[in-house]
Amino acid sequence: IIKHTATSSGGSGSGGSGFVLLSEQTATGTEVEFTGIPSDAMEITVMFNGVSASSNDDYLVQLGTSSGYITSGYDSSSEIESGSSNVTSTTGFIISNFSASDVHRGSMIINKASSNSYTEIGQYKRSATGGCQAYGSLSSVSGTIDRLKIRTESGGTNTFDAGTISVSYKTSGSGGSGSGGTDAGQ
Repeated sequence: IIKHTATSSGGSGSGGSGFVLLSEQTATGTEVEFTGIPSDAMEITVMFNGVSASSNDDYLVQLGTSSGYITSGYDSSSEIESGSSNVTSTTGFIISNFSASDVHRGSMIINKASSNSYTEIGQYKRSATGGCQAYGSLSSVSGTIDRLKIRTESGGTNTFDAGTISVSYKTSGSGGSGSGGTDAGQ
């Protein structure tokens, strides 16, 4: 498990145009975890750069609170762009991984839709085999989202074997005036 905690302050920009980028993590092991997401995060983006797995296991993005990760209540699907293969999940926001040789590049945007629900949409290039789309929602969240993890669907049977994953977020106060800043990681 790769864990990352980031705290940021300052920044520059104008009304709502800024965001915070957490430190990039190498995609190794069975899951990659990002913590330190603030309670007022309105949008979270998960970016894959050359991510692949040791098998054709699909990927899951799971949101979490201080009480643990949310592993039910998702209404999520992902399909390859030809529409010939579709996968679904109720345990996380799913990203189709049609083949162990696929290398994913792209992003998923998770938006806070209400005080206790989220929606997501994602697009990924999958090597030379085309791309995949991802869509979903999560309702009835109890607690404040402050972390997320990306894992293979089997939850430990298969591992990441290449690439990096980054996470950014926008808050209701992102992009306000200020200067300088700090980023304390790991």
